[in-house]
Amino acid sequence: MRKDSPLRDMRVLLLIAALLLALLAIGPHVGEDGKLTTNIRYGLDLAGGSTLQLQVDGVVVGIDANRDDVVRYMVDNLTSSQSSIMNSADTTVVLSTTTSVPASDIENTLRAYGLDATVSVSGTSRIITVNADTPTAVVAYLKYCTGAEVTPYKVGDEIRYEIRELYTPEKLNALLAPAGARLSVVGGEQVYKVGVTKSTLELTKKMLDEKLNGLGLKDIMIRTVGTQYI
Repeated sequence: MRKDSPLRDMRVLLLIAALLLALLAIGPHVGEDGKLTTNIRYGLDLAGGSTLQLQVDGVVVGIDANRDDVVRYMVDNLTSSQSSIMNSADTTVVLSTTTSVPASDIENTLRAYGLDATVSVSGTSRIITVNADTPTAVVAYLKYCTGAEVTPYKVGDEIRYEIRELYTPEKLNALLAPAGARLSVVGGEQVYKVGVTKSTLELTKKMLDEKLNGLGLKDIMIRTVGTQYI
């Protein structure tokens, strides 16, 4: 064998050995149908047709909350201080607090949760004006304490909130309690339902349709079942 032969290189020999072991593991052979097959087994065998049922995590709830208490709780936590309410109107609440947190940080953080806020500064005092009605404040608080997508919608004269993560009533009440809020009660029952709205389920179905069709899997039929399953 020549001194410069690749077969003298240990790395080449190890590569050849690995390829041979892989080939043995795959085990290419002629099957009973006369076609070349292997020992590879894929994670999902859809031969002959199969049905997959996917649960869309989420809950739909009603919430009793005071807008001012919810906004003040968020402000206090974001500024590590205790604020006081200076003025309250239908869609505006004005708070005062003493904190070293920059005004721009307070504004940007509150806006990230969907609260339109402006902050004026006088020394270490911050005058924080938040423009929000109760549903907007509740959505912001739910996003703040759950990190989930939250969407409000009307059912008659009532507001319901779709939280796109699965939470038990006990867990939600524990998260709401610090802001003086709780799941609303109608007819002695908490307004709580596992599932998502029909529009969310249809949107999820549409996204799956587009993804699967983009992969060329046009024979896959997708339909919704109730408010939980696809």
